[in-house]
Amino acid sequence: MRRMIVIFLALPLAQAWAGEPVPLLPDLIFSVQEAIDRNEIDTEMIPGRTLFRFESSIPNLGPGPFILESNRQPGTNGRELVDQVIQRDNLTTTRRDAGEFQYNPNNFHMECFDWVAYRVREVLPGDGVGEILRSGQKASVRITSTRTHPGTTAGTRILANTSGRHGIGVGWTDIYGITLEPQWIDITGLKQGEYWIEQEVDPRNYILESDESNNVVRFKITLDDASQPLFETHRADTGAFGALDLGEILRVIQLYNAGVHQCAEDTEDGYAIGSDDTDCQPHTSDYAPEDWSISLSELLRALQIYALGSYEYCGEGEDGICI
Repeated sequence: MRRMIVIFLALPLAQAWAGEPVPLLPDLIFSVQEAIDRNEIDTEMIPGRTLFRFESSIPNLGPGPFILESNRQPGTNGRELVDQVIQRDNLTTTRRDAGEFQYNPNNFHMECFDWVAYRVREVLPGDGVGEILRSGQKASVRITSTRTHPGTTAGTRILANTSGRHGIGVGWTDIYGITLEPQWIDITGLKQGEYWIEQEVDPRNYILESDESNNVVRFKITLDDASQPLFETHRADTGAFGALDLGEILRVIQLYNAGVHQCAEDTEDGYAIGSDDTDCQPHTSDYAPEDWSISLSELLRALQIYALGSYEYCGEGEDGICI
């Protein structure tokens, strides 16, 4: 009689039946309703400036929690480097570098200059999305599970603690109140009219998420408050202070030296060196004629504006600026 030989493989039960552990990733979005419901115009905090304040809410709609944790390795200026802690379906965890995040043990905050981005954009015909006119961001935040998010099933709540562990549990949301700093965008100089307010979480993709395509939301506002100090600004005047500083005039010189410039969404002034994209308004210093190139005479005009210290639009002359 032939004997049957049975061989048992010594594999862990979870691996034998379920394969490799599956990461349970967060999915972070901006909930637009909070900003729509709670916003205001602030003309008092910074003299001569107009701020659009609004509340922000970042819910976690993914299958796993969002956890940031200091790894106790030294960063810069007394900060500590940070990991993203990822839970897996077999109850284990793994860690990965969390990009530019650093933990500040002095104020118990996570710090990252590109964690969230706030922008004002033009409203184009048909509700199209135009160029960036203003921008703002928060550098220091206490990422925590403030309250449950409507319409979700809440998991374990994760609170920011003083040992360098912050996070947002599944079905929870982190609220940035309207009074927090800098929970606003400086809109000084914008004309009255309609604009898109755009919010983006993790624009530099430091965090690993289950869905990376839903991090941007927008809503429209109408600026019609006659008390606002409204004025049109020179495109080089990225701070909208009614004057050009040294860095701003050096940028104009850079564009002049390049010989040609184009539209760009990821630069402070909205322009870059190149000639591929001209689907926006030409630079203010490109006016005689508007040909996407700053000439010597146009550069000298910008230098004159810089030297005199202030300017205003008056509709006169080739560039419409009085100094």
